[in-house]
Amino acid sequence: MPIEFSSPTWLWALVLLVPVALVWRAAPGLWGPAQRRACLGTRMVLVSGLVLALAGPKLEHTASSQTLVVAADLSASTASAQQQELADVEELSSGLPSKDELGVVSFGENALVEAPPQHDLAFQGFATSPGANFTNIEAALRLAGSMTLPGTRRHVLLISDGRQNVGDAVGEARALRADGVRVDVLPLEIAEGPDVRVDSVSVPATVPPSTRALATAILVSNETTRTRVVWALDQSQVVSDTVVEVKPGVTQLHALLPPAGPGFHEVTVQIAPAVDTVPGNDLGEALFQVLGRQQVLVVEGQPGAGRNVAGALRSAGTSVQVVAPSQVPLTVAGVARWQAVALVNVSAAELGAPRMTAIADATRDLGTGLAAFGGAATFGPGGWAGTPLERALPIEMKIPNLQEKPPVAVMLVLETVESPAGDAVVRSAVSQLIANLSPQDLVGATNGSTGVAVPLQPVGNGKRVENEIANISLGDPPSYVPYLQEAASALDHYPEATKYILLIGDGDALFPLPSASFISNLVHEGITVSTIGTDVHGSPLYMSYMAAIAAEGNGRFYDSESAYQLPSIFLDETQTQLEPWVVQERFRAVAGAATAALGGVDPSQIPPLDGYVAATAKPTSSVVLSGPNGDPLLAQWQYGLGTAVAWTSDTEGRWTTALLRSPIAGKLLAGIVSATLPLEASPGFSLSVQVEGDQAHLVAQASGIPPDATAIAHVVGPDDSASEIPLSETAPGRFEGDFPTSDIGDYLIRAAVSAKGQALRAGTVGTAIAYSPELRFTGTDMATLSQVASAGGGAVVSSPREAISEPVPPVKGSEELAMWLLVGVIVLLPLDVALRRLDLSTVRGKWAAALHVPHPARRGAATSSTAAVPAGAHSSARQPASQDAQRSGDVSSSAAPAAPAAQDQPLASRLLERLRK
Repeated sequence: MPIEFSSPTWLWALVLLVPVALVWRAAPGLWGPAQRRACLGTRMVLVSGLVLALAGPKLEHTASSQTLVVAADLSASTASAQQQELADVEELSSGLPSKDELGVVSFGENALVEAPPQHDLAFQGFATSPGANFTNIEAALRLAGSMTLPGTRRHVLLISDGRQNVGDAVGEARALRADGVRVDVLPLEIAEGPDVRVDSVSVPATVPPSTRALATAILVSNETTRTRVVWALDQSQVVSDTVVEVKPGVTQLHALLPPAGPGFHEVTVQIAPAVDTVPGNDLGEALFQVLGRQQVLVVEGQPGAGRNVAGALRSAGTSVQVVAPSQVPLTVAGVARWQAVALVNVSAAELGAPRMTAIADATRDLGTGLAAFGGAATFGPGGWAGTPLERALPIEMKIPNLQEKPPVAVMLVLETVESPAGDAVVRSAVSQLIANLSPQDLVGATNGSTGVAVPLQPVGNGKRVENEIANISLGDPPSYVPYLQEAASALDHYPEATKYILLIGDGDALFPLPSASFISNLVHEGITVSTIGTDVHGSPLYMSYMAAIAAEGNGRFYDSESAYQLPSIFLDETQTQLEPWVVQERFRAVAGAATAALGGVDPSQIPPLDGYVAATAKPTSSVVLSGPNGDPLLAQWQYGLGTAVAWTSDTEGRWTTALLRSPIAGKLLAGIVSATLPLEASPGFSLSVQVEGDQAHLVAQASGIPPDATAIAHVVGPDDSASEIPLSETAPGRFEGDFPTSDIGDYLIRAAVSAKGQALRAGTVGTAIAYSPELRFTGTDMATLSQVASAGGGAVVSSPREAISEPVPPVKGSEELAMWLLVGVIVLLPLDVALRRLDLSTVRGKWAAALHVPHPARRGAATSSTAAVPAGAHSSARQPASQDAQRSGDVSSSAAPAAPAAQDQPLASRLLERLRK
């Protein structure tokens, strides 16, 4: 185990030992020879330790343990062998020596950690989902290599079929080998049976109007067989249905598509081979766009409601398709078949959340136009508040100019519906009512037991009232009369308000029933009484009582089979009665911002109107026409890539009779929709997209644009998720960018070139991924696996046991010794100080005297001979006669003077003696 130095230059400092020795020789010190030599040795050890520590010594050794990380393939192509992968990992876990560590990585499109390296790994199965549509061996090897522990022999075992379609596995294996990591491969045995697949479907990206486009499909087979081939347009129109014979290799098929209307269309090819082991790759599809007159989808809430809008558009030369709300596509790609959508008196309930989301997202992300026309069943009364459509439109559904309208005061008369769960629904459903009231409106509630549980109070932000109602306890009263009286008394304090009582109960409070005269008095006081009968008892009689109360109270009756219907009932009640959405009065439109939405109509020529649905213009919108008190009549704004317009009056003659009779009606209605149509693709702009692995490459080419132009693309994926992709200019007028295509399905891309905030060129292109690329090939790719093993310095093994026994490259480790040297120096430093400052012989004598114990036989003599000696004089009493003679100068004494022992001399005397010598 050799020693190396990280800074060997410091070793030259060892020459300091020479002057240390010379100084010691020139100044030998005060102590004895042994102590002087010990002092020199200690000093030289200290100097040597400091110099060696600065030189950074390292003690090298070879690691005896290994870290083995398994990279297990969980992509779709290995689905039939993943149980074998689990068994392989378990075998490795049980067979690996206890000193080694085992970790697990799973991979598909991504690489994820299943288990970090650890001793005695008890693997319980694969728990991650790394994306089964792709195989990225490169990412798996990189992650597995990074998990191998430094200071151990590093080992990666790849378990896969080798069918990579993303990344460079061989290059990563080569990089790991250069980093000291061995890569072995354990192939998964995937059976390769007879298979016919649709390799690709192609059709021109854009097709002129009234043209039969030629579509081409490529079939790849490893068997001679017959297959049925069905071509379809937009998944509903069968173009061709034939049986063809395919041979091993490539078979090319063609179909002439019928003319299609303007917009995006999808062509699909479905095959049904006689013999086939992978049915998942029997479908192919492609998207194409038919140019020509722009097409508008008119959605009418009731049959005939969109007649005037559709007629105006046709007169203006625009292609129109009229549908009911249930026929609107549920996806962004489906809505994108049209250039604009016109909603005519449509409620939120008729469209449903998925369709509203698809329309709004198509406007924002693909530039599809959106025009919304009013009526008594749309906007605020139609439940658009808080929906994606409200977010997309230039108006909000809340009532404007609230200070000019009387507040609404609602007292809720509540009782239990015979179950805790139902009562909880009753309390929570009240939030629907509160959410649709204005902040200055008032709400209170009685509880069916104690009376008024929540005093009548302003809604404000709604939170406080919701919390109070959510916490009340509901009772089961014998009669509704006392609680109706308390509710009426609470409403009497607000004579200026529009007053309502809403009774919610099961109808069994019969003793007594509210009389007709009692309810009539409430109506006389300006109170409207509506009832919601929750028929938990299944009693038509009880429900008839509730209906009678509503009829006598000039209100509405709702028959509910369970408490769970209450949220929608509350919403209906607040939208139809409690909110004064509709403004009915004759007025003339006031001109505002001049936009294309007017269709060239002079605002002063618009005849008087008789009403509209009240709304509030959003701060960044343009109010083109306004009604009384500045309420928006026609508003427009930009929503993402698209334009959205709202006309708050109707188009059926309820409030627009004079307008529809005038010659400008068609021009105005067509202009409102036409203002939303996106910028048409120009001959000087082209888009192309090419899918490679899990990425698509987009190229946009535009001519005649300024040098400072920029480009951006909006991509809508199969799950309607949207992303914004900046495009880089790679050549004059050429812009490129990439976006991920991990999901299976259709991708629509809207790209626009702009300069100084103005759109110059725009276009839309689509691409489709029919099935996972994992299903394009079957069987084990031994060629790729062998290349990975060779590049990684490993081998293709046949079992986990063989992988354990493979020789892993040795790893040299090292241990820093500088710290240990410094610790030794610190420990020796006090000894060095002691050797230079203390006379160790004196210290040794004192310790010996302190530890000496007299013999018992001599203890008494010693005591008697010293009894007369004063304390503190023991050392001078041993030779009293000699010392007295010396003091008196008596040289005739018979006792010769004895020299004092060296250890008995005072320290100062001995130091003076040494100095004299």
